[in-house]
Amino acid sequence: MCSACVVIFKTYSLADENTLLLHGLCPPLEPPVHGHISPPECGDATSVYIGMVCYIDCNLGYVFSGSSKRLCLSSGHWTGFPASCHCKLYQVYTCDGLYCFFKRLILYLVMLA
Repeated sequence: MCSACVVIFKTYSLADENTLLLHGLCPPLEPPVHGHISPPECGDATSVYIGMVCYIDCNLGYVFSGSSKRLCLSSGHWTGFPASCHCKLYQVYTCDGLYCFFKRLILYLVMLA
């Protein structure tokens, strides 16, 4: 796996979490590798509020796993599970969309032989 494929999770200390809870905020959501979050405010720590609903989806050519809809609870936590996007053919992280394309092309050519 190349270094560009490593998923980085933002960490928050207990002090950060207490601050977010005092302001009625959930931590911002990070889009999955090869994916996106909407609305964009879901990734902004100053814009997330209790009751906010965020949607996560994958870029074209990738398969989604996890929770596609997340809700910011009054506890300061998000509902659901972290999302990830995997290459359609092999269900693994890839460095870019072209890598996934070439894997599928090679498999197709092998099947034709």
